[in-house]
This record gives sequence, structure tokens and C-alpha cells, in this order.
Amino acid sequence: MRKFGIIEKALYLCAGASLEGLKQCPESEHRKYGFIGSIILLTSLFAMLSGGYALFYIFHSELYAALFAFLWGMFI
Repeated sequence: MRKFGIIEKALYLCAGASLEGLKQCPESEHRKYGFIGSIILLTSLFAMLSGGYALFYIFHSELYAALFAFLWGMFI
């Protein structure tokens, strides 16, 4: 039985994979779900950066920009 590291767990959960199910799968499935999770995480990160910058550019408020960036990233 393979143990997952904290980063692997986070990526698998971002991809929507079941950790118990992945323990029974071959290593190729682990890589696939890790890649899917990293793409989803990067999409959310870029959404946070672009949304925060857009709101800061419009309203010149760091607080509103940071709050919107966090909410927008979680929504994506």
C-alpha cells in the first residue's frame, strides 16, 4: 500500500480523485490525476492573480483586490 505525501494528496483532491481508490490503481493513474490536479490549481492561481489585478487597477484598493482575488480563485 502506497502512502501519499501532502502535496500529492492536495493535487489528487483538486482533481477530484478518491485517495482510497488511487491506492489500488497503477502509478500511471497517480501521475494522470496529479497532472489534472496541478492544471486545476494553476488555473485557480492565474484566476486569482488576474482578478486581483483587475480589481486593484479599477478601484486602487489592496483590501478589495485581495478579498476579490481570494474569492475568485476559490470560485474557479
